[in-house]
Amino acid sequence: MTEHHLSSTFRPVEIVESGCSIQQVAGVQKRWSRQHEYRGGVAILTRDAAGLHVEQTRVIDVFSASLHQAVSWNISSDILAHPFHITGMHMSPCEGMVKEFLQTLAKQNNFHPNEPHIYAGDNNSHVGEEIEAYLSSQHISKLPERVGDDKHPPEPPQMPFLDSDRPSSKQMGRVFLKILEKTQHIILNGRFEPKNSPTPYTWQQNDKASIIDQNTISREHFHLVKSCTVISRLSRKSRSTSNPPTNQPNPPPCCHAYRRRQPIGHSTTGIHTTTATYSIPLGKTKV
Repeated sequence: MTEHHLSSTFRPVEIVESGCSIQQVAGVQKRWSRQHEYRGGVAILTRDAAGLHVEQTRVIDVFSASLHQAVSWNISSDILAHPFHITGMHMSPCEGMVKEFLQTLAKQNNFHPNEPHIYAGDNNSHVGEEIEAYLSSQHISKLPERVGDDKHPPEPPQMPFLDSDRPSSKQMGRVFLKILEKTQHIILNGRFEPKNSPTPYTWQQNDKASIIDQNTISREHFHLVKSCTVISRLSRKSRSTSNPPTNQPNPPPCCHAYRRRQPIGHSTTGIHTTTATYSIPLGKTKV
């Protein structure tokens, strides 16, 4: 989950009562009348009944004096043959140092070959329909075609990258694609769409839409992924309540760290749908 806008200690009752645990890092605290809100934020939810052990490592967060955020989760269990890893990230469009941030993320890709590693989050990057440059024609022939956003391509490869305080989504997309070459990762978004499906946009605001959130896994572990589905924006209408979540235990009103959204169709901030579902068989039970 990215851009949750909660404090690092906020525990929504709705999640706790659903039988899930949440581990998260908060973004930079806002100021003045909105100091109860936080920018960005990365979190993971796990079902308590699954018996998973989650070890969280902060990679980059507010204490690193950066608007970018990254956190790594090592997930293991007695019933899994090998642990697996998820690196959640939020790449702020209001922060420079994009190349340095992604290079730091690439260094997290140093796990045992038997341990799958997924990058997931909000990159604010446009990669269009561009194919990962390191893939050979033989590799490409074995992969399902990716449905991308042809209206928002990345910056051309020959264009110099200007590391400004507000890099464009095109520039961030080009750097992201270069990092995929280093990590040998493959973008999962759009590779499991049913035939003739609409473009799996991950961001929508009124009549605007694009794909700025990516989920990736290494080429060697791609065969383990059975599905990757971007949850549609319309599914938010099925929520039982439009009220903000309640902390557990209840905090004083000034600590209610949540940004109330306007009804769908009237959003002025835009809605991200960064959540994807995976089905990854991880081997036989330990003996």
